[in-house]
Amino acid sequence: MDKVRKTDPGSGYGIYARVYHDLRPTLGKEYRSWYGHMADVLVEEGMQVTAGQTPLGHAGMTGNSTGIHLHLTFQEVGLHNGMVVDGAIDPELHL
Repeated sequence: MDKVRKTDPGSGYGIYARVYHDLRPTLGKEYRSWYGHMADVLVEEGMQVTAGQTPLGHAGMTGNSTGIHLHLTFQEVGLHNGMVVDGAIDPELHL
């Protein structure tokens, strides 16, 4: 886990977990996936996570949200493209 916010500041992504993906050996790039507006987070910063393991947390409506959902943002580290989260890209190619 790259970063975890377990309290809701009432703005932005609210409660979230951010995972760092080092794909430099295979793709030559680094990525982060953000999971926002969560009801809670079940992981801690520094934990290693793998696909299929216990969930990161549960969908919620914290931060700037009007309904329960999970907000996924996929970010290419170092890419500056003027998005709200700089480097945000379409995750479809990586899912």
